[in-house]
Parts: sequence; C-alpha cells; structure tokens
Amino acid sequence: MNYKEMIDNLKRLNHPVFTTKDISNLTGKSGEYTKVYLFNLIKRGVIGKIERGKYYLLGTSPYVIASRIVKDSYITLISAARIYNITTQIPNIIYVFSPIYHRPIKIIDNYKVKFIKVDKQIIYGYHKYNDIYVAEPEKLFLWIPQI
Repeated sequence: MNYKEMIDNLKRLNHPVFTTKDISNLTGKSGEYTKVYLFNLIKRGVIGKIERGKYYLLGTSPYVIASRIVKDSYITLISAARIYNITTQIPNIIYVFSPIYHRPIKIIDNYKVKFIKVDKQIIYGYHKYNDIYVAEPEKLFLWIPQI
C-alpha cells in the first residue's frame, strides 16, 4: 500500500489522528517497519507528529487533534465556547477533560493543549461537532475547575 492509499483509507475511516499501531494494522506490516515508514512520511511533509507514536493528517484542525490525543477525552471550557462561537476570544490554550493524566503539549499552529484529569464520572455530556469531540454547550457552565 502506498502512502496515498493509506491517507485515503484514514480519511475514509475518519482517523485524522492515528497511532503507529493503527497504521501497522492498516498496512499489515510490523511495528518496526511502520515506525520507519511514518518517520519517512514526516520527513517528506506528508503527515505530522503529535508525540511519540501519535500522528495526524496534514490540514487537520488543532481542535480535532486535541480532542483525539487521549481516548474518551473532549474539549471544554473557553476552548469549547470558542468552537460554538459563544465567545469571540481565540484562546491559544485548548482545554481538554481527560480520564487519565497527560502532560501539557504543543501541537500545530502554536496551540498548547492542557489536559485536565477528571473523574470518569465527569466524562459525559459531549458529542462530535465538526469532527471535534466537544462538551455540550449546556455543560460548559456547570463545572469550572480550579486551574
């Protein structure tokens, strides 16, 4: 499978953010081969790297990337308010509720992603909006963490 077919398959499967394992399963190649393959695609400017083992398709929104780094996480607070156009402010930090700890990271366009670890009972009230996992508008005003 050439890289164009791989990218077409990722788009068809709606996987703008993917892991080494995802590509290994898609291509049927070993993990080591896949790592080298993805490294070469990054060097050629075909895909981007988020962090170790996680990649994104070029042209993917920073909000889509941020909402898919950690499984069962979603964009919230002022970042979600911006997605819904509730505010005109354009925050450079994307806040994400996550069921596990993840260190803050920088992604494309100089956006910072700050993960807020919350109890799994809080991981509800979100949906997919323009391919972004984001809190429901009503939930934005129900819980404000100490940041």
